[in-house]
Amino acid sequence: MRTLTIAILILAASLPPSFAANATSLVELLEQGKVKLQPVGLGGHSGDCLRVDVHNASSTAISTSIPPGWIFVSESNSVQDLLVVREEVLALQPGAN
Repeated sequence: MRTLTIAILILAASLPPSFAANATSLVELLEQGKVKLQPVGLGGHSGDCLRVDVHNASSTAISTSIPPGWIFVSESNSVQDLLVVREEVLALQPGAN
C-alpha cells in the first residue's frame, strides 16, 4: 500500500499544472473591470438555457472560469434568475469576445 501511495504522489507531481493554478478569479477580473459579462437567457428550462457574452477589456490575455453555482440575477422581477450548473472555462486574448 505504501508503494502505491508513493507512486500516486510521484505521478501527481509530474503532471502539468492545472488550469486553476494559472487562472484568475472571475470576481477579481470583474471588480478590476478587466472582463465584462452579458448573460442572455435562451428560453426553456433544461439543456443550454443561457449564453454568456464575455469581453476581455484588458490589455493582456486572461484565463478564468464561470464556476458552477454562479447565479446571474435578473434585472426584471418577471424574468427568472439563471444558474450555471457546470464550470465554463474562459481564455481570451486582449480585446477579444
